[in-house]
Amino acid sequence: MVGMSLDPIELGMGALFAFQNHSLLGHLGYTKADLDTVVDLVARRRLDVSASISATMPLEDVAAGVEQLRSKEGNPVRLVLTPERR
Repeated sequence: MVGMSLDPIELGMGALFAFQNHSLLGHLGYTKADLDTVVDLVARRRLDVSASISATMPLEDVAAGVEQLRSKEGNPVRLVLTPERR
């Protein structure tokens, strides 16, 4: 149907997002209470998430981490930023 109307065609930001091959990952609708439970379970060592951590890096390397996720270099699953120790 493109070209069948004299009205201008507007694709919107969604088309630009897809055209640039971006993706958006969410948390599947979990509530804050669910996140609190997971954090508590990890803190009490009742849940081990270490197998899903691809790397840890200092906070100042966040740009490199984002680039690694963007480029999928090394097929990262989860990168953990560690705060600077003072």
